Amino acid sequence: MKRICFIGFGLFTVGGAQRVTISLANDLCERYQVHILSLCEIPNEKPFFVDERVKVHTFGMPLNLRAKQSLKLFFKIRKFLIENKIDILFVSGSLPIPVVSLLRPFLKLKIVFCEHENLVGRDKKSILFRKIACKISDKIVVLTRQTLKDYVNFLNIKKEKLIQIYNYIDYSNSSVINSSYNSETKKIISVGRLSPEKGFDLAIEAAKKVFKKHSNWEWHVYGDGPDREKLLKKIKDYKLESNFIFKGANSNITAKYKEYSFCVLPSYREGFAVVLIEAKASGLPVLSFNCNAGPSEIVRDEVDGWLVTCYNTEEMAQKICKLIENPDIRKSFAANSRENLTKFSKSTVLKKWIKFIDEV
Repeated sequence: MKRICFIGFGLFTVGGAQRVTISLANDLCERYQVHILSLCEIPNEKPFFVDERVKVHTFGMPLNLRAKQSLKLFFKIRKFLIENKIDILFVSGSLPIPVVSLLRPFLKLKIVFCEHENLVGRDKKSILFRKIACKISDKIVVLTRQTLKDYVNFLNIKKEKLIQIYNYIDYSNSSVINSSYNSETKKIISVGRLSPEKGFDLAIEAAKKVFKKHSNWEWHVYGDGPDREKLLKKIKDYKLESNFIFKGANSNITAKYKEYSFCVLPSYREGFAVVLIEAKASGLPVLSFNCNAGPSEIVRDEVDGWLVTCYNTEEMAQKICKLIENPDIRKSFAANSRENLTKFSKSTVLKKWIKFIDEV
């Protein structure tokens, strides 16, 4: 039985990459001995379910740990990997790369860099970390076809070193997959961390135009993050308090989608946009900026939703209003929304992961 380990900074903080990593660890423990090594402290109440067969470890570092500080953990990490006889080390995100790069000459295991984001809008340090990751890793896993192309074209990485594997959601829950579309509800949903890249400043700009015409509708946002107060001020300045509403983080978001008319993704950039799959699996029409990377591989324009010109809040507002004013279009998109989800299914994606792990 192969021994695999996922290493990251704060793998038990609330976030999409963290949730995906823990879910994958849970599902792979059926076949492999799975370890999770979080360099940072783990909260007493974990935000995600962890299978009892997954072995969880931490060095208890503060959550504001920086890559430079992680170098102090060199000997601890090396000892951990050797003592647990790890065969494959999956590096979750770029922050652990400096210390892993120093460890590389002392380890006989395979290293796989798991890219949870994309290359667009990255600062010089982030790009540097990824270049180092590509040099020290045996393989790089990326989320989308677009990101794979970007690694080839911008970082000059050979295709043979790259593998593209989508994130998955388990949408087999009958209450979700069999839910009927409610065309009567007058509520819009968005889900995401309240941080700059998620584009909720753009959403508010679009909302200002939408609610001038449709003040009886509401737009609910599920998530939390550092931009909350700044965004609340903008909402207040635009007098949208009764229409554009923050609902906070929700640990069971898949159960909420069915309460809404359609889903909007206003992001500047996405690693993958799992929100769109969750919404489609719940039978919702979807609207998204056609940003890099992910939305164009999930949304079928004019079939189950619309892809909007990036950051064009006027066009976004027009499309939202068109959906509001045309229930027949909403119903048509909703009827098509679940058609192309097989490639994102748990069974399909896990088979690809297992084949990859067995061959690496």
